[in-house]
Amino acid sequence: MQSELLKAALGYLDDCRTVIPLNGKVPVIPSWKEYQEGKAPTPEEMTEWFNTYGDRITGLGMVTGYVHGLAVLDLENDEDPTRFEIPPTAVSRTGSGGWHYFFDFPKDTDFVKSGSLIPSGIHGDMKADGGYVVVPPSIHPTTGKAYEWITPLELETELAPMPEWLVKIEDDRKKNDLEATDWKAVLDGATKGTRHDTAVKLAGKLLHHLPGKDWKDVALPLLHAWNESANQPPLPENEVMSIFRGIAQKQHAQGDEGTVYFDKEVGDTPSSPRVLLAMSAIMNLPESERPEFLVHGLVPEHGITALSGHPGSGKSWFMLHLAKSVATGESFLGYFRTKQGKVLIVDEEQGAWEQRRRLELLGYSAELPIYFYCLNGFKLDNEKDIDLLLKTIREQEIGLVMIDPFAAIHSQDENSAEGAQKVLEGMQKLVAAGTTVLFIHHHRKSAMGAPGGAQSLRGSSAYSGRLDSHITVEKKDNTHAVQNIEIEHVKSRRGPSQPKFKMVLTQDLDVEKGLIELRYAPIEEYVVKKAEAKPLYFG
Repeated sequence: MQSELLKAALGYLDDCRTVIPLNGKVPVIPSWKEYQEGKAPTPEEMTEWFNTYGDRITGLGMVTGYVHGLAVLDLENDEDPTRFEIPPTAVSRTGSGGWHYFFDFPKDTDFVKSGSLIPSGIHGDMKADGGYVVVPPSIHPTTGKAYEWITPLELETELAPMPEWLVKIEDDRKKNDLEATDWKAVLDGATKGTRHDTAVKLAGKLLHHLPGKDWKDVALPLLHAWNESANQPPLPENEVMSIFRGIAQKQHAQGDEGTVYFDKEVGDTPSSPRVLLAMSAIMNLPESERPEFLVHGLVPEHGITALSGHPGSGKSWFMLHLAKSVATGESFLGYFRTKQGKVLIVDEEQGAWEQRRRLELLGYSAELPIYFYCLNGFKLDNEKDIDLLLKTIREQEIGLVMIDPFAAIHSQDENSAEGAQKVLEGMQKLVAAGTTVLFIHHHRKSAMGAPGGAQSLRGSSAYSGRLDSHITVEKKDNTHAVQNIEIEHVKSRRGPSQPKFKMVLTQDLDVEKGLIELRYAPIEEYVVKKAEAKPLYFG
């Protein structure tokens, strides 16, 4: 696959098209700004990228915009392209079943930029200034299907001009974009779901109008004050600092001569102000600031939770059901309240097709706000990998990151306390971005057949020491239609641990590959009904 992608990339460069390597839909190179502005990679640079990033490269992104003479209409798979008047031009089919229509960038307008077309009633996006589009033979990160050309984009391909109806949409968008931001609404605060974007706007406004020497002492305190007084609830302090840092670096790169007070090394975080708290301040902390749970009593919000057990104990079923519960806001196992949010699953064990099989058995909808990185070789002790995850968390507003399995996402000696510290630092960076982390880990071999507990977690004791919550799973017995899995909440930093309970998995065996259902049961209800010997699809 890598050789095919490299061959395609070099072919695009020969045809004077600027492409960059992607992992999923995200660039693997540290920065692509210069290529967005008109520079084209050399064949030598492209070859070096493939040598450096290897199997992480799963696709190619073709840079769009005025300087590249390219604008692309990106229609989702639930959109009907026949309802639009689209002239003959280069067309590709996406890995998710959508369409990409390639147009010559209009020369008679000064405004065609990347952005959503949903407000205009079109299920899709515009890829133009500031963007790129995934091109064949890339592999879609969710479906595992390849992008394919219907009408190839080649050197001799004559691109059609953008249709007039699409140009009009862009002109209307220009008018709306040029209208002044409602700064009064911004200063009144933002609600959850809009806080991050609003903070970005405000930080950009402050840093644009203030000299660099005032960024630390004026702009940053103003941003913190706005967040604490206006937002309901406020963003985590670390997320505000991350936004400020990102905007400051961008402004600095664009020519601001002022002083940037923090280090620019990847992964460095500016230090927060140190505040000495009196006893009275501690005792009078407002209830509104009490840490919350993502899954009530089990998974603390903005914390790190471990889910551990022996192989085949039901960890993956637990994780997938929890992912659905958070994504929908439904109660977990019909018992534990959840806080709705988007979910990112970093899968370094199963792969996309096995995930699909299990999701189908659980009856999941394709519209759920759950995202996957499957077998991409992520390492939490690698700064570039952490940066990519942070980018995804912020852009998609991910509320829960699930990692499976823990052993595959680091290159440290897991029995080393120093190695454990490096991995945990990576997790803490994800938490600092405003998300919650849950990872799947195995028990020690020596714990086989022994009761679960905090010390059953494989590796250095430093891992269990830094956890906010630790949940263990143990398969107690199994019939052909029912699995009973004992759940023990062995550690909690936010209140008492939950009493031991059962997760009961049932499957309708009268239907081929009948759906799997999961429910909560108190330990006293543990009654197993014998079933006839039939094929079992639990995997």
